[in-house]
Parts: sequence; C-alpha cells; structure tokens
Amino acid sequence: MTTIDLADLRLAVPNATTLWTALAETRGHEVVRRQGFQAVAGDEHSGLRIVLRSSSPGKDDVDELTELAKGWSRGPVLVEDAFGSVDMSAIGLTPRKLPVMIRRPGDALPPPALEVVRVEGRSSCGRPSGSWSTASRCPASSRTGRGRPSRRRCSDGRRSSSTSS
Repeated sequence: MTTIDLADLRLAVPNATTLWTALAETRGHEVVRRQGFQAVAGDEHSGLRIVLRSSSPGKDDVDELTELAKGWSRGPVLVEDAFGSVDMSAIGLTPRKLPVMIRRPGDALPPPALEVVRVEGRSSCGRPSGSWSTASRCPASSRTGRGRPSRRRCSDGRRSSSTSS
C-alpha cells in the first residue's frame, strides 16, 4: 500500500474540487464554495458531494457541511475527506476509502506538432463554426466500422479518406 503525505493531498484536493466544479457547471448543478469545503448539489442521480478542502476545517464549515448533509433529500450524499479530519458517523455516513489521484507538476509540454487551423462555417457533420481542427481530417471523417472508406466530405469540399479496419 502506498503512503500518501499531506503535501500529496494538498495537490490532489484542489484537483478534485476543480473536477467537481466543472461537472456541476456543465450539468447545471449548484456549487457551494466555502473556505473549508466545496459542495455540489446535484439531482436525484448524482446527489450531494462535499469535498473537504482542508485538513483542519473551521467549526463553522463543519457545522454547515453537516447541516447540508443531514438536510439533503434528493439522492445520495458523499463527503470526500481525503484528510480524514471530520467524523460524519453521527449523521449516518460511513467512512470508506476512495482512490486519490495525485499528479505532480512536470515539465512544460512542447508546442503542438500539428498546425491548428480555425474552421469557419459549418462542417458537413453540422458542427457550428468556431470548431477547431487539426491536420487534414474533418470531425465527419469517422470510421464506418465496415472496412470501407467513409464517403463524408469536410466543409471545404475535400473527401475524407479514412478507412476502417
């Protein structure tokens, strides 16, 4: 079993809050941001997810997240406490271990190897203008799955030449 130190968790927790914020905003769910935690109030399927942002959240934060969890009635409740700092068993939540992804900063990426070209108008697959395309394939040049070349054309009139295998 790998040992994770506090510095590792301080890298992972902001990544988790960023992920859940992006998902919530995409799905139209409410995001509650506090100093010690962040909560995503989803629907019946996704429920309420609270991510603790600190190894020592303040009493006000703990009281508020406890009330959020106790009062939630639409779907499941999950409190991500990577630090193991808050006991939620008094309100019926059972602690369990969740995987933690830690991605340490690395070297800067090299510039893209392909030229990126702005596409204007609509492509043959109906994607709106403002799409970005790399190299010479249009998004419509998907594989057919039948071993034949796709007969679709890109918005500039070029025929796609992809062949499925």
